Amino acid sequence: MNLSELHKEVLDMIPSIQMDHLIATHLEDISQGSLRDITGGEAEYYKYLHCLMLKLKPSQVVELGGAMGTSALMMLSGMESTSELYSSTLAEGRLEFSFIKKDYPNFHPMIGDDLNLGNWPAELDLGKTDVMFIDTLHTKSQLQAEVDLYFPLLPEGCLVLFDDLYMDGLMEVWKELP
Repeated sequence: MNLSELHKEVLDMIPSIQMDHLIATHLEDISQGSLRDITGGEAEYYKYLHCLMLKLKPSQVVELGGAMGTSALMMLSGMESTSELYSSTLAEGRLEFSFIKKDYPNFHPMIGDDLNLGNWPAELDLGKTDVMFIDTLHTKSQLQAEVDLYFPLLPEGCLVLFDDLYMDGLMEVWKELP
């Protein structure tokens, strides 16, 4: 399946996803209204991540820029329990991954600089990554450093998702990718 077909299939899944169910199951302490405040609308972005995980059934996902954990929760809610999600975020005044109230044995949070590979848990093998989601500092230099560091370590066929490409020159980095 090519990326266009995958994207269309994931988009077609979105209307069937009910946020109330996801919130009741995974976001125990966040109300539907709060999630709409966070996402600025109907949470299509987060539904997309959830549906993408349902469709791909990845065994390992790596997220750069987990913040309070909303994206991680949406991905976890669509992942198999045997799949692993490794997520990094910078220290955010004890808000890091604060939305994740339940224990997910397959969730591995890392608080620290993702440009230091030594910050990750020892069991993370980037060569086994099926999906990487990049949503960090939104600067051209940060994204370029992450691409330079991580891309040589990712396996062929790894799907890499970029967030907020229209900010601060990020599109320039994206356009230079092979």
